[in-house]
Amino acid sequence: MLDTGGTFADLVDSVLGVFNIIIPVLAAAGLVLLFYGIVQYIYSQDTKKWGAAIPWSLVALFVLFSIWGILRIVSNTFGIH
Repeated sequence: MLDTGGTFADLVDSVLGVFNIIIPVLAAAGLVLLFYGIVQYIYSQDTKKWGAAIPWSLVALFVLFSIWGILRIVSNTFGIH
């Protein structure tokens, strides 16, 4: 899967292939955590426990999609599709 014997473009293409598999799974997990935290925050009497899960899941989703966007910019720069 990761071929290190090629050019830099081949390496970027391999990394993008790995991330194309991982990113949808992580995005789904982040959304589930966000919705679970919101539901627990609404129904819980202890808001301190589940209140922190909501911003952290939003930060995780932001970082995840930022990495995905940066990798897309790199792939378009080097002409990798």
